[in-house]
Amino acid sequence: MEAPPAKRPRLSMACNQCRRRKVKCDAEYPKCRHCRQRKDECITTDPRRPGISMMREWLDLQSHTRNNTASTILPREDEQSSDLLSPHDTTTQSINESLGKQSEVPVISPVHQPHEMSFNIDTATNRIKMLGASSSQCLSKSLDMYFKSANSKPLSSIFSHGMRHVEELQLGAVLGWPSLPDPATCTARMDVFFARIHVLYPIFDIDFFKANVIKFASISSLESLPREQIPLLVSAYLVMSLAADEIAQRRTPEGDKYLEAAAGLVGHVIFMPYLASVQCLLLFTLVCRGRNQDGVGWQTLGMAVRIAQTLGLHRHSAVQPSTQHGVQKKVEQLFHARIWAIGCCLEKTMQLESGRPSMIAAVDRDQMMGRDQRPPGPDFLQWLMGLAQYQERIIKHIYGHKPGQRTARTVLLDTAELDGLLLAWANEIPAQYRPGAQLFCSTHEYHFAAFMSVQYYQAMIALHRAGLIAPNAVYEAEIATHCSGDPSEFRLRKGEYICIHSAREIATLTLELADRKTGSRILNAGPPLLACIVIAIYLMKNPNNRLRTADLELLKECANYTSDHFLDSGHDPRFASGTLSKSQFCQRTLTTHTWLGVITIYEQVKTHFDTIGTKNRRFNGKPTRAVVDKINGFASQREAQSEINVVPTLTSQDSTDQVDGQPAFANTNGGLHSNDQEALAFDYGLDGNNSSNNGDLSNGAALFPFDGLNVEDLWNWMLVTDAMEPTDEGDWMGTGVIQEGSDPLQYT
Repeated sequence: MEAPPAKRPRLSMACNQCRRRKVKCDAEYPKCRHCRQRKDECITTDPRRPGISMMREWLDLQSHTRNNTASTILPREDEQSSDLLSPHDTTTQSINESLGKQSEVPVISPVHQPHEMSFNIDTATNRIKMLGASSSQCLSKSLDMYFKSANSKPLSSIFSHGMRHVEELQLGAVLGWPSLPDPATCTARMDVFFARIHVLYPIFDIDFFKANVIKFASISSLESLPREQIPLLVSAYLVMSLAADEIAQRRTPEGDKYLEAAAGLVGHVIFMPYLASVQCLLLFTLVCRGRNQDGVGWQTLGMAVRIAQTLGLHRHSAVQPSTQHGVQKKVEQLFHARIWAIGCCLEKTMQLESGRPSMIAAVDRDQMMGRDQRPPGPDFLQWLMGLAQYQERIIKHIYGHKPGQRTARTVLLDTAELDGLLLAWANEIPAQYRPGAQLFCSTHEYHFAAFMSVQYYQAMIALHRAGLIAPNAVYEAEIATHCSGDPSEFRLRKGEYICIHSAREIATLTLELADRKTGSRILNAGPPLLACIVIAIYLMKNPNNRLRTADLELLKECANYTSDHFLDSGHDPRFASGTLSKSQFCQRTLTTHTWLGVITIYEQVKTHFDTIGTKNRRFNGKPTRAVVDKINGFASQREAQSEINVVPTLTSQDSTDQVDGQPAFANTNGGLHSNDQEALAFDYGLDGNNSSNNGDLSNGAALFPFDGLNVEDLWNWMLVTDAMEPTDEGDWMGTGVIQEGSDPLQYT
């Protein structure tokens, strides 16, 4: 008879403050409820091992996910390779030393965590993939904190459902060599490619490429081509695929056929590592990004960069040209410099979006060309190369420092400096193409200018995201303390506004391109997804904002468009829009919690506003609009109008005046008596003595997920990637205690 299993040691999760006061601790993350109310430090230590610091983590409630689906785990830091950690090189030893010496670090915030990356693992098929702290994932985790405060379901787990499509490319068992279309079709598709994509990414010599494609189109048996021409043939396949999708504005069977053929020949491309292979792999990256398969594109981009470095493409300098360089003709130097610039721009854009390690150590616009070498007309690549310089610096600013290595003042001043550089970069661009302003360029150039603007706004969101998630009063107090009198003080104070303005612009540009039917495969669904997350955070933080109805409508339209974009590219429906069909989705209420997806971001924010409206009616017996209008002296007119207002839904025409009875432009501060202020405070989840929205979003207590965290704490919080993914539909987040050098403790 086997011995019974050893009894698990009891986990003491209550924080020190709750133990001292002998009250029940909910052990929530990053602070428990009582500590957030009292603005205390929320620290957990083991009473049986005094003096040893511990940290609370999010824990999975079950050790294994159901049906062997992909899940996220927190690896032990001592099992991670330092190579995988780039640009973060924090090690367990340094962290444990800092945690173990109370004299050096007297207070340890729960946001200072030892892990900086996450692993998606499917044990049934041995699929493992590491991701860094991308902007979308980081902000989705912050959004989860707001949803948790409103007793809503978290959404960050939807990223695991998109892993396979992003990272894998399905290939046939038999290698195919399909014939190219007839010369007329080839010419038409090449014209589309060179007019709508090649202007932004000038990869080829146009005349040389066209001549070779027409030659390949006349060959019946392409298997007989010499090996050195296979990279060019693969490029021809990719152009046919990309142009077919570009013409249709969606994924097409013709595009699938030629992409699969090109993917089957990638081995021939890699093992012929010369300039044609670099061009081919860069084009492969563009095709994958257009299909929202950024993980696959990241691999092909990495191979392109490595081969380009062996060719010396990164050694070009316009200011100090070398006589020893292998290419001396200016025309060839321009051509090679542009190919290297395309690799730089793609890598820095994708690195900022995903947080993955870089292979390009430095980006310098000097690697391009002198003014006498620039072609006439708008030089979009030159402008993007300038942006890539600042994207690289933002990446280092966000991810290139250990927690606690910089003071709050340093973080804020670095943020201000990069903000000024981004503004200066935008001002260099002619007015008709300028990011941050209205685009007045011609129709055939509009998607190029829109792409630049989207990249600019993404960089702004990544730079100012601490201001987005932080309580406004706390964040502004930190700025007043550390940056008082600095010229950058005023823009730093408006970090939240910069983020929401950038998200609105991304969403507006995305929908405008769709309305004009001028969308392009150079624009993927990643930025609109980021915009949805930012708008959702802003709405959850500011439920009484007068523009909330417009923002909610913008969020709905952007979420619908993004969902369709992901579904069209072949994403898992659980990631794109949920497990239900669209008709079912519109008929179901969110309370069932039976799906995940991008559209759910909108649905959960809207449900939160519906809940606010319900509580308002129960508390007052009448809409808040009546309270405000009574004070302003025109209640009767508004009461009459309220009868015809329509609650916004996914299938009905939304009202521009209210969200489920809530005012679109109610003044909750000016001219209200104390009783009315208390009513409004209850309506919006606020304390009657506090005009901010730093509240428990579900029950009206003045709690805020990130209240009490200073700039340094917020910055370190954002560096944490993904926590344990939920597997239980009802109770999604657990907490536990992790001791130094131990494995994460999990509940069973």
